[in-house]
Amino acid sequence: MMKEQRCLLRWVVAITMGLSLVVGCEAKQEETKENSPSLEKEREEAEKVVEKAPEPPPVEEPSEAELLKARLELPEGMSNPPAEAETTSSKIRWVQLEQGDGTDSPKGDDVFWVHYVSWDETGRRKGNTVKDGKAKQMRMKKTLAGWSEMLSEMSVGERRRVWLPAKLAHPRKAKVKDPKDRRILDLQLVKLNRAPSAPKTVRRAPKDAEKLKSGLAWMPLTEAQGETRPGPDSEVVVKYAGWTTDGSCFDFTGEGETFSTRLDQVIPGWTQGIRLLSPGQKGRFWIPENLAYKGSRGKPKGMLVFDVELVEIR
Repeated sequence: MMKEQRCLLRWVVAITMGLSLVVGCEAKQEETKENSPSLEKEREEAEKVVEKAPEPPPVEEPSEAELLKARLELPEGMSNPPAEAETTSSKIRWVQLEQGDGTDSPKGDDVFWVHYVSWDETGRRKGNTVKDGKAKQMRMKKTLAGWSEMLSEMSVGERRRVWLPAKLAHPRKAKVKDPKDRRILDLQLVKLNRAPSAPKTVRRAPKDAEKLKSGLAWMPLTEAQGETRPGPDSEVVVKYAGWTTDGSCFDFTGEGETFSTRLDQVIPGWTQGIRLLSPGQKGRFWIPENLAYKGSRGKPKGMLVFDVELVEIR
């Protein structure tokens, strides 16, 4: 029995060693194959192909001149609005070209600035602010009906392409005979100054307001900051807002803006009133028409109310 077991053991060992030799030979063959000169050459050729592969050409940004030209010309096929264009109740069609900041839109007495390009149906340019880069300052009350309808929905930075029906593309008093005389706009709201609300005392000066012999009434809104006062011909820097007695704000400095002037070059009510302020002080003035614009054409009529802050005396 022991002899048979020894024979069996020798037979197993022999088979095991044989298998190991076979596996070792195959591994050695694989290793030899991997390190063979032909395989190495194939790798080098592949690397050369990768190295020689051309790089994609750089994307060139359009120049300012190209951008300007593109904006001044009506794109081909844009004489008529595309199918996806929005439609208002007044039949204005429009598409958004650029998004705005999503905040306020112009209304009431606000002052705002726009860039625009206007074309007729044939693509002939009728006007623009883009070429010289100077935005147009506007007020909603003095804006064409079609423009004001669009701008009242737009936020700062927003840009739209607009197709205006003829009756909304021209001044209200203009007699538009040709219904095809519509306008196509590239319209962008670039800046907005929100008009300040009128004070409750805009119709008349309150009883506690100080009244001068000239008819000017005033009251300080903040305390004086010292004894220094402007002279009758001083140059001053101010922030201000002005209203008519119906509460309409006809003029104002926007946020972060100031106005510089000489006191001998403004309405008499300003010359008298601002001299009552010290630098840094705010005051409210009720200025009768004879100390304001005296009924001048194109100027606000009647008594005017101004809030003025004296920023600096130069």
